Amino acid sequence: MIFKKTRELEAQIDEYLDCVVEGALIFKQGIYFFLQEDLTELEIRAKELEKKEHQGDQLRRKIETILYEQTLIPESRGDVLGLLESTDTVLNTLSETLMQFVV
Repeated sequence: MIFKKTRELEAQIDEYLDCVVEGALIFKQGIYFFLQEDLTELEIRAKELEKKEHQGDQLRRKIETILYEQTLIPESRGDVLGLLESTDTVLNTLSETLMQFVV
């Protein structure tokens, strides 16, 4: 039973990391459109990235809740939470930076 919960947690962390990678790819596309002076596509990518950032926040909160409510990986919980926070900062910074190119 505990292994099943741990696997589910790992799957959610993988989903969260996929979200961050997708956000980075959207950022890259946004910068490409900025350099091409295609402001319409840049705005579209900025909105996509903002949605991806919100999705990442929801996933991170869900993972944090599971880590606190269930006694999964107690010896590594602090490390995992620290990595989640740092990774969330990356996604937030990507979104904020792309929005600055729009303005």
